Amino acid sequence: MSKIVVFGAGGKAGRLITDEAARRGHSVTAAVRDRSDVPGFAEGVNSVTGDPTDSRSVRALAKGEDVFIVAIGGADNTVWLRAAQTLLETLEAIPGSIPRILHMSGGSTLLTPQGGHFFDLPDFPEAFRGPALGQAEALGLLSRPRQRACFLDIPFSTAGLFRARSAHRQVSLRARPSR
Repeated sequence: MSKIVVFGAGGKAGRLITDEAARRGHSVTAAVRDRSDVPGFAEGVNSVTGDPTDSRSVRALAKGEDVFIVAIGGADNTVWLRAAQTLLETLEAIPGSIPRILHMSGGSTLLTPQGGHFFDLPDFPEAFRGPALGQAEALGLLSRPRQRACFLDIPFSTAGLFRARSAHRQVSLRARPSR
């Protein structure tokens, strides 16, 4: 099984990912910014303080891991780009085997059938525009050639799982290919 670090493991998506990976028998490290704020994780999950925007934290967690899953969020719309930059720069400087990066997104960077971004649709909720643009910047960086990264956009219609409130209509989407 894989050795996985989940950044943002204390959040909604991060918690689901952490629990499911542990349930499937993976070795999971739940990295959260503040461990006092997070209830305990499933049996066998190692909980640590970790931040994907801090190179020391990334370097300390990289040894022997297969995958970094980035499921972070927050009020600062630059957090995704800063995390992508830190992860790529730090991992590039580590000799030998390094973890792959799987960056989770809310689906707003998916493309419509017409080729535009979902967040550019006229009825895209304004409250989600800042985070969507932040995710798009991270996608731009992570999808450059020769990156050991994958950007996973979860279709926006699944936002109901996270109790998001939106009155937008569902449209047919296709995934943006990773290079």
